Amino acid sequence: MALRAPNEGEVALLKAMLNHTSVGDPKLHLYNTSLAITEDTAFSDASAVECDEPGYAASDLSGTSWSVATGAGDVTTAEYAEQTFTFTSHASAITVYGYYVTNNADNTLLWIEEFPTGPYTLPSTGGNIAVTPKIIGTSPIS
Repeated sequence: MALRAPNEGEVALLKAMLNHTSVGDPKLHLYNTSLAITEDTAFSDASAVECDEPGYAASDLSGTSWSVATGAGDVTTAEYAEQTFTFTSHASAITVYGYYVTNNADNTLLWIEEFPTGPYTLPSTGGNIAVTPKIIGTSPIS
């Protein structure tokens, strides 16, 4: 599934873009239950299924650390360095379906994406999942 910005995320992102309000440095989270992602998916939907296994912690994404560039075909991409989530041993294997990004206050879902090649299952002994946050713009209208 492609990255989706549900309605609440679209509103927050547009307000930030227009300097109406600030979202602060966003936070990257992993979720461990398959979600039916729609325009109405809300923070409460995603936070209800956030990973909570030992060793896991959400990752802060510093706004100044994003790399933003326009490449071939005039397509602009914003990319953040790979973030590695470490899970320590736990009672049973866990399955991670995707990630979502919230505002700094952790109360608004900005965007969400199911892993296109996932889900990923980690054994009870633990393991790592790496995510490289990336937003790809569309080419200009001609």
